Parts: sequence; structure tokens; C-alpha cells
Amino acid sequence: MSLDKPVQVSPPDQAYPEGRLQIDRLGSDNLAPLIVVNGGARQINPALAANNIAVIKDTHGKTSQLSAGDIEAISKYLMSLQK
Repeated sequence: MSLDKPVQVSPPDQAYPEGRLQIDRLGSDNLAPLIVVNGGARQINPALAANNIAVIKDTHGKTSQLSAGDIEAISKYLMSLQK
């Protein structure tokens, strides 16, 4: 998973009031694995939280239980993928 900060790749406009963001950059070497093994147990990499990356766990079939902040984060991510 990339630890690069999102960068704005186009200025804000009517369709994208926050501007288009590039969340990940191909060829980045600033990476961390999503899952690490700690004492034989698999866990989400703590380096992600240290870089202000929140991992939403166990959401399959449970999106109605997401917080407003989680929905907003997912929405921003999906909007950034539009081209």
C-alpha cells in the first residue's frame, strides 16, 4: 500500500469541487504491506495508522453500520477514481 500523500492533479471545478486527487502513484517506492505477521499472527500493518491511513475492517455486508466519516472517506476515494 502506498504511503504517498494524495496530490491534486487538476484544479477544482463544478464536477469536482475539491479537485481531482491522485491517491496512489504508480512506481512509488514509499510502500508498506497491508498485512504483517507479528508473533505468528497476521495483523493490519501498524505503519499504516502511523501514516494516518485508516483501514476499514469487516465491512462486507455491513455498510449500513459505517459512520458518516467512513462513508465520506469512501465517497472521496471513489470520486477520485473517476476520470
